[in-house]
Amino acid sequence: SVKTTTKRLNFSFDQRNNVNGWDERQQWVDTIRNYRDKPIALEMRRIWDGDVEYDSEMKTALYDFHTAEAKFTVGARGRVQYPFELLIHNGANASQSRIKLKERSKD
Repeated sequence: SVKTTTKRLNFSFDQRNNVNGWDERQQWVDTIRNYRDKPIALEMRRIWDGDVEYDSEMKTALYDFHTAEAKFTVGARGRVQYPFELLIHNGANASQSRIKLKERSKD
């Protein structure tokens, strides 16, 4: 995995004006290469702790409350890029430890 960007936003403050919560938006890309002469079926699981919103252009499902799972095929001698984005809620912005998948419209 390669993290391409990180941004901190949505800061919240306590009564003394100290930061007690924030969100962090991270963009990642996994590149999967197949060096074989035939296609391979791949199941990839990514574990994230904390209060995380997960988004990817590729079909992704929840494996359990803190694991996202993607299944796809990599062609012979090919490669697939799996880009995804996380919105991690920290401190007072976090409500529960779980991954929430972003809803995609059914076009």
